[in-house]
Amino acid sequence: MKGVGRALVMLVVAACQQQPSATWTRPGASAAEFDADRSQCLQTSRQQLSAMHVKTFGGDGTDGQIANGQIANGPLFATCMNARGWSAGK
Repeated sequence: MKGVGRALVMLVVAACQQQPSATWTRPGASAAEFDADRSQCLQTSRQQLSAMHVKTFGGDGTDGQIANGQIANGPLFATCMNARGWSAGK
């Protein structure tokens, strides 16, 4: 069970590090346009993340714990937003 906890912590940390957090602006754009573009870019930038905990003292790993999740690729998200006319500010 410890392995699952570690894997989940890794997923949360990775997701926090990769989550786009800039303030995006585009002259004349509405909040609805931003929401639609942001949603589409988040979908586009998702990447699969997998982790497996293998026994510390050997073994073939069949008793290991597996965790799966998704994270947003920050640079890919930014490229998508830029392509839609949005500019990032801090």
